[in-house]
Amino acid sequence: MHRFVQPLCGFAVLAFMQSAYAQPAPVERPALKPGTEWVYKVDNSKRDKPGPAAELKRVVKEVGAKEVAIDVTLPSGTRTTAMSRELNPYSEGMTSGAARASDAMLYFSFPLAPGKTYAGKLAYPAPIGGGSINIDMATKVLDWEDVTVPAGKFRALKIEANGKASGVVTGTRKITLWYVPEVANYVRMEFYMSYGPFAGTSVQELASFSLK
Repeated sequence: MHRFVQPLCGFAVLAFMQSAYAQPAPVERPALKPGTEWVYKVDNSKRDKPGPAAELKRVVKEVGAKEVAIDVTLPSGTRTTAMSRELNPYSEGMTSGAARASDAMLYFSFPLAPGKTYAGKLAYPAPIGGGSINIDMATKVLDWEDVTVPAGKFRALKIEANGKASGVVTGTRKITLWYVPEVANYVRMEFYMSYGPFAGTSVQELASFSLK
């Protein structure tokens, strides 16, 4: 009987090690510092009204107790916007000039781990015609996968955020993000929306980054 004990114990240890390797620890919220910078290449060719490719640069300007001030630079110029400490923006995609929403877009809820789900609601002023657009968001952390962008190849945690809009505009949206802890942000975003006559996908891919 004794001769079977050691192999079984070894098998159990091996199985435990494989399980631990296959399931990384939950990803904690990054500690951002002023001067941290991300530069993205933006592809708007897949929208119903295609736009030109652009470069989007985000630089951390100030880190507060609850919010982070971000300088956002596009070909049209630079403006200062805000996101929560959990990297969730208060304006549409952090790229438009839309007014601040009642809460942050619920992309991330740290710590992140495969299978985690979270939901929230927010409203923001419609950019045209007055009134407000109400968004119900439901987000799920999917799994780890490899992703290649202009900045390189990364092991990323894939996240999918689905939203339904009501109010002066009705429709759906789907935001897919690939978050990389070493980058302290996503390296790829696919933003699909279908609001009335407007539909299409905008893609952002990380070109470079600098952490402080």
